[in-house]
Amino acid sequence: MIKRVFAMVGAAALVGMLGLFVVGTVFAQGPTPTPAAPQAPWGRAWGGVCRGAGVVSDAITKLLGMTQDQIYAERAAGKTLSDIAKEKGITDQQLIDAMLA
Repeated sequence: MIKRVFAMVGAAALVGMLGLFVVGTVFAQGPTPTPAAPQAPWGRAWGGVCRGAGVVSDAITKLLGMTQDQIYAERAAGKTLSDIAKEKGITDQQLIDAMLA
């Protein structure tokens, strides 16, 4: 009977020590740092996420007959590249071909 009590007390002590070890390790960890906000790519963006790489290619400026600053001004006014191209008599397919060139 006494052996059984000692075995149960020993087992309980072992479980308690293991539990304290695990809990102590968890509480010893520092707080998880909050990740920094993503940085926007350099250059001027075309209206938000996934709206262009931020740089007007030379092929597009030549096709539209405009400078990058003129295109940026039109974009800031709310026009899409398609709108600007249509005003210049350029089709969407010609604009796409220039973008992929």
